[in-house]
Amino acid sequence: MNTEEKVIEEANKYFERNKNAITDVNEASKNAYLANDFIRKYITSYPGTIKSILEVGCNYGYNLNFLSKQLGVECWGIDPSDKAIEYGNARWKNVNKKVHLAQGISNRLPYNDSEFDVVMVGFLMYVTPREMISDTVLEVNRVLKAGGFLILTDFDTPINYKRSNKHNSGMPVYKEDYAKRFLPMGYSIIEKNSYSHSGDCFNPDVQERVSTQVLYKEELESLYLKA
Repeated sequence: MNTEEKVIEEANKYFERNKNAITDVNEASKNAYLANDFIRKYITSYPGTIKSILEVGCNYGYNLNFLSKQLGVECWGIDPSDKAIEYGNARWKNVNKKVHLAQGISNRLPYNDSEFDVVMVGFLMYVTPREMISDTVLEVNRVLKAGGFLILTDFDTPINYKRSNKHNSGMPVYKEDYAKRFLPMGYSIIEKNSYSHSGDCFNPDVQERVSTQVLYKEELESLYLKA
C-alpha cells in the first residue's frame, strides 16, 4: 500500500469513528465560526471580494454548509475519504446547492491556479505524511488567489514534535506552527486566535496548543520596493 492509499484508508477510518457523533447542532467547528467572523467583517468593508471558499480536508462538508449559508458564497471541499464525500454529497444534495465536494488528496488538488478567494485547512497538516507535506503546501498556495486568505487551523507548538498516533501506529502525527511554512512564500499573518481542544483560551501545555491563523497572500508586486 503506497502513502496515498494509506491516507485514504486512514481518512475513511476517521469518518467511521466519528460519524455517530454527527448531529445538526454540531455541524460547524470552532475554526469555521472564526473563519465566518473574519470573512463577514472583511466583506462588510470590501463587498464582493470573497466569492469562493475551498476547504482542504473537509470531511463531509459540514463547515462548508455552515459558511455558505452564513456568507452566501460558493464553497468547495476535498477530502481523501470517499465515504465522507459520498455521505456529504447525499446530505447536501437537496438542501444546499452552494456546497461542492470531491474526493482527492491534498498534494494533488484538482483545481485551477488562483481559483479561490479563501482556502481553509483545518487539522490536516499535522496528519499529513512528511513525504506529502511540501507538495500540500505548494498546492494550497497554487489554488489560492493573490490577495486571498489562507485560514489555517492546527496544533501550534513553538518546537516541532513527532508523536505516535493512538489510532494508527503506522502514521505518526507532526505538531508545529504550520504558518511558518507559508511566510517565505509571500504571506502575512493578519489574525491569530490561540486556544485548545479543552477550552477557548491559550493552553500552557505545549502539546495542547491550537490556533486558527488568518494569512494574507500578498500581491507579488507588493513584495518589492520600487527602485
